[in-house]
Amino acid sequence: MKRITTIIALIVLFAFGNSSIKAQPKTEKGYQPVILQAALVYPFGTNGKYVDVENYVSLNLIAGYAAALKGLEVSGFGSALKDYGEGVQVAGFGNIVNNYFKGVQVSGFANIVGNGFSGVQITGFANIGGGDFEGVQVSGFTNIGGGTVSGLQITGFANINGGNVEGFQIGGFTNINGGSVSGFQVAGFANINENFDGFQISPFNIAGNVSGFQIGVVNISKSMRGLPIGIITYVKDGYQKIDVWGNESFYMNAAFKTGLKGFYNIIGVGFRPGDFSRYGLTWGIGSEIPLGKGAFVNMEATATQIGEDEIWTNKLNLLNQFKLNFGGMVAPKLGIYAGPTFNVLVSEYINAGGGIGSDIAPSWHFYDETNGNTNIKMWIGLNLGLRIL
Repeated sequence: MKRITTIIALIVLFAFGNSSIKAQPKTEKGYQPVILQAALVYPFGTNGKYVDVENYVSLNLIAGYAAALKGLEVSGFGSALKDYGEGVQVAGFGNIVNNYFKGVQVSGFANIVGNGFSGVQITGFANIGGGDFEGVQVSGFTNIGGGTVSGLQITGFANINGGNVEGFQIGGFTNINGGSVSGFQVAGFANINENFDGFQISPFNIAGNVSGFQIGVVNISKSMRGLPIGIITYVKDGYQKIDVWGNESFYMNAAFKTGLKGFYNIIGVGFRPGDFSRYGLTWGIGSEIPLGKGAFVNMEATATQIGEDEIWTNKLNLLNQFKLNFGGMVAPKLGIYAGPTFNVLVSEYINAGGGIGSDIAPSWHFYDETNGNTNIKMWIGLNLGLRIL
């Protein structure tokens, strides 16, 4: 009984499909509208070898092929359109459209559109387009576009676009764009753009001209209008200074300051010579306020891990400082400054006397308390330094 029903259904489909080809007037592009077509795999279907058709409903057990779609197409493996599509395409493996597509594409592996796309694309591996994209793209591995993107891109590995992007990008590994980006970017490893305007979050943010916010371990740009927050921020047209200074804790210090004048990173080293030498590795943040005619004030917060007669001591031995330095330029690339520091030393180091805490603190410290395995000392100090560059 089931075989008879299937045979009758196929006969009806073939008869209806063939009659619909003859009954409908052609479209403006010269394609013959087909209300319903069914196929095992092209060309074994109701349309036969005739591909210059615009299918309204296309059902393919394995795969289908036609000039255009204006409606619904479902294929067990894949479907291909030599021109355009408007509507919904669903395929177990992939959808391929030579020209443009408007609507929804869903596939197990890939959606490939040669020209523009507008709508929603969802696939297990890759969405690939040669033209502009507008809408939502979701893929397990990558979204690749050759034109402008407007909308939302989400992928497990990489969003890669050759043109401008306006919207929201989430990449499990990276977002790479050859044009300007305006919007929001999140990546597990890196955001790489020609120009960026918006908000970026990634371990590595790399762009040409940036306007907005960057949050990452490393932020690199040519120019920046906004706020970059990271361990290392480098702005080519921004703030780069080399300072050398001394204080009561480390007699010799040097640091590279990089970022923006309003917000920069400090990466430095310190050394206190003697029979029991001490070494310092410093990271911090700061801000410079110009006072006019070469004068300036710098507000800085730094943390220095102290090495007790070694480069690195594997104990918490952290000197935290807040600095307020006042200075001025005495030559085009030479400045001098001085200012007070507020110091908080937090240490688990066992010193030579068997006590807890580093002996780097000066004798005039006003606070000295030990709680469990941690000693805290506080004092007011003084910096005196030179600025180079």
